[in-house]
Amino acid sequence: MLKYPVVRRADSRRFTAWYLLSEAIESIEEPEVTAGRVDLADTLGGNIAPDEDLAWEVPPEKLRRSILGGFRKTRFVAFQKLAVALQQEQQDEALHNAARLLRFLP
Repeated sequence: MLKYPVVRRADSRRFTAWYLLSEAIESIEEPEVTAGRVDLADTLGGNIAPDEDLAWEVPPEKLRRSILGGFRKTRFVAFQKLAVALQQEQQDEALHNAARLLRFLP
């Protein structure tokens, strides 16, 4: 995500990567927040976004600082769970795109 250029389009690679990462983070943190074990403000998802900016529109260095700072601030250690969730999000996205393509084929 950090290597992609800043493009102000909803279909940019940066936006897609940010969306998949956000969804993966939410999928592993939502049960904890729902159960009341973790406050939303203390989650990784709540701490990786750059202040008041859209993540896919900020310069790469600011985004890098924001993301890495979020991991440090929350002391995130569930990297394997995040990797599995991210892979699942990527598979879901690929299946969704394949289904969309099949709908348009005669």
